[in-house]
Amino acid sequence: MELDVPLNMDEVNQKVSELKAAGKEATVEDVIYDTILQSFQGYLDEAEEGHYDTAKLVDGELGVYGITDKKTHTVDPFSTDWIEDFKANADAVFAYLADSADEIAKEG
Repeated sequence: MELDVPLNMDEVNQKVSELKAAGKEATVEDVIYDTILQSFQGYLDEAEEGHYDTAKLVDGELGVYGITDKKTHTVDPFSTDWIEDFKANADAVFAYLADSADEIAKEG
């Protein structure tokens, strides 16, 4: 799986600067949430060998929705907040997202 997402806080800050320079509103939190969502969706698609379920990040909650748009799973952050987890250890967040996607795919 290859995604163009920030891999650490330096890259997050760079992405925020690029978006602002392009005239778009962006915050560190927006970029981190987008990174988590894109990454998890990519891991999920890879684990399921196709796009069968959709990841949604709503109010800080990462959910997995089936084809009927019914939530089937929730992936909780390490702490109480994805933002703080990413800031503390982005590599661990990516590994956790990949593992979670694999577990969900095995259930299906």
